[in-house]
Amino acid sequence: SVAFAIVSIVGILRECQALEIGATVCAKGFIMDKFCIKRGKLLDKPSVKTLRNPNQHSLHSLIDDPRCLNSGYEVLLDPPSPGEGDLYRRVWTLDATGAKEMIALARATGSKGLCSTCTDKLGTSLIEGFRAT
Repeated sequence: SVAFAIVSIVGILRECQALEIGATVCAKGFIMDKFCIKRGKLLDKPSVKTLRNPNQHSLHSLIDDPRCLNSGYEVLLDPPSPGEGDLYRRVWTLDATGAKEMIALARATGSKGLCSTCTDKLGTSLIEGFRAT
């Protein structure tokens, strides 16, 4: 509902007001490239809405495709509650250092052969739905 959305936005704004510009934060959520966010649909699955199902975004698209790789990254927080406008929320943008570290982690997590740079060094063989802290 509109009222719930306004309350949710106000809660996020209150949290953000407590932060100073350049502050370091720790958050857990799906990582999404800005290219796919702006498209509104996943590049690798055009029938899937970006903010509804980030769990279906492949690591190949996230870190291999130059359009995604060079667009920047954001952290998406889970929807506020099930059934209440089940869109993930765009909350933080990774700076250059954060993006570099995230890409390294995604490559170490991704299944070998899935993307040209995935090593699966961590043994998780992740294919899609990259979440990070």
